[in-house]
Amino acid sequence: MHIRDKKSTIRILFRSEFIICMFIIIAVFAAYWQLPKNSFISFDDDIYVTKNIHVQAGFSLENIKWAFTTFHAFNWHPVVWFSHMMDYQLFGLNASMHHLMSLLFHITNSVLLFIVLRSMTNTLWPSAFVAVLFAVHPLHVESVAWVSERKDLLSTLFLLLTTLGYYRYVKKKGIENYIPVFLLYALGLMSKPMLVTLPFVFLLFDLWPIQRIKISYYIQNKEIKIKKEKISYLILEKIPLFILSAASSVITFIAQKEGGIVQSLQEFPLKIRLANTFISYIRYIGKMFIPVDLAFYYPYPADFLTWKVLIALLIMIFITIFAIKKVKAMPFFLVGWLWYVGTLIPAIGLVQVATQSMADRYTYIPLIGLFIIIAWGSKTFYDTYHCSSKLITAVSAIVIIVFMSLTWKQVRYWENDIQLYSHDVKVTIDNPLSNYHLGLAIEKQGKIEEAIRYYTEAVRIKPDFLRVRNSLGNAFVKLEKYEDAIIHYTYALTLKKNYADGHFNLGFAFMHLGKTEDAVRQYKRAIEIDKDHADAHYNLGLIMSRQQHYRRAVAHFIEVIRINPADAEALNNLGNLFLRMGKTNEAIHYYQKAVSANPNYEVAQQNLDVILKQMNSNKIQK
Repeated sequence: MHIRDKKSTIRILFRSEFIICMFIIIAVFAAYWQLPKNSFISFDDDIYVTKNIHVQAGFSLENIKWAFTTFHAFNWHPVVWFSHMMDYQLFGLNASMHHLMSLLFHITNSVLLFIVLRSMTNTLWPSAFVAVLFAVHPLHVESVAWVSERKDLLSTLFLLLTTLGYYRYVKKKGIENYIPVFLLYALGLMSKPMLVTLPFVFLLFDLWPIQRIKISYYIQNKEIKIKKEKISYLILEKIPLFILSAASSVITFIAQKEGGIVQSLQEFPLKIRLANTFISYIRYIGKMFIPVDLAFYYPYPADFLTWKVLIALLIMIFITIFAIKKVKAMPFFLVGWLWYVGTLIPAIGLVQVATQSMADRYTYIPLIGLFIIIAWGSKTFYDTYHCSSKLITAVSAIVIIVFMSLTWKQVRYWENDIQLYSHDVKVTIDNPLSNYHLGLAIEKQGKIEEAIRYYTEAVRIKPDFLRVRNSLGNAFVKLEKYEDAIIHYTYALTLKKNYADGHFNLGFAFMHLGKTEDAVRQYKRAIEIDKDHADAHYNLGLIMSRQQHYRRAVAHFIEVIRINPADAEALNNLGNLFLRMGKTNEAIHYYQKAVSANPNYEVAQQNLDVILKQMNSNKIQK
């Protein structure tokens, strides 16, 4: 009878866990069913997928080597490149399938989070509640709906797998169980370096729920002694993981420094960074409870009010002191709080990367800590005050439904660039980046004057915004207002003297105003800065050709095809030049190469046909 009851209990538990996993899957699909079907987001999706020749070339020894050696996109994350290569090989540029793969990764992470917590805590419903909150919370939309943030999903997947491996190692120590932990953690760091704090998280797990650290606490006046292991040993066993973490931190800093996205202390003084750190920690908590007005880009405020910074700091100090004092009775509170604070450190802005004050995607892992506090805190409250289980269930259901609805709404903003950036401009104050990208998206639709309005707003907020100055110049060129374009190109060059595209664009405007010498000077300067600036070589070739400096023109067009051997127009121009120089064979050679590079290029085909007919006619006459 006893054995049958035990088997029955196991079956019930298994059935409950299966139902919870299925509920998580259904909840995610319900919340995300409006994922983008036909579009990528222009911000970084071109770098990662749509214009990345290595990703689109697929798996090869050369591209595998590239993935492990490149700092492309200002990071070192080879696993991410492999993931995008696989997607492209399977689906090409079918955006809906790339989004579906991200959704499947998010579902996997949500289910795996439930399994990890269920295994380590041996507690069913709190584990389920954390996993469901993680699955449907609106703050996680950015990590799922933005293809470029595949790195969030992959790094979290390996974080959870590494945690499972660590728990297995704790239960049965041995090198054979430690090696998988090491390898999985390495894969996680090769997905996103935000996992550098994971060894510290494992120390928290040693306190709770694994309970390898000795603590004493009281339940109903009975002292419970927990298994003791020396702290020094617990730290020592994680040394290999700390080494991986340190190596990843160094590589990431070098990659982001070389990419120019690590901001200086002159741009963002330490005082400002600390103020933003304290306020952001509290703002994230606020957005966890009330996830409205979520934005793709949160600009730095013009100024931080001292009283707000002090209140944020006092709140953090109070929560920390409370967590420490309650560690015996509620160890999960300290673990959850330090999980949140610790895992956010790489992205909180102490080392300021780019210019945002905070970002929804940074909460993908850290919020788990706060969810743990809420779930196990509710259980403690229920156990202490014997609340109605129906009330707890009803409140939980309402929270989940509300979050699912908000997630469903937030996903819709990611349908395309215009919807995303329009929403950003609406819910944030003085947002230069979103105004700029909204202008770009509108300009692509041919609405130049409307785009200029958004560009102008961006430079009003941030006059030294180089890219906006350049885009304003480009927009005025399209309207044939070359004098206005020159004003903005010139301003851009005061911001960055060695700006090759700026010199090229300025030369382009001069050329249309008939100021050929000024144009030549700017094109040459662009080439001095970037010898592979194909457009500058091309336009110089055109000018030299018009001035009948044929040899100089040939030299520039030769440079163009060195940079891009498939440039049919440059090949055709070379054919024209050699024909004018009386070198018929060379002309035919380049016309043929132009046709080969682009069989639909009718001009080159016609030129080739004409010269071949003339040669045949001359043979017949002879």
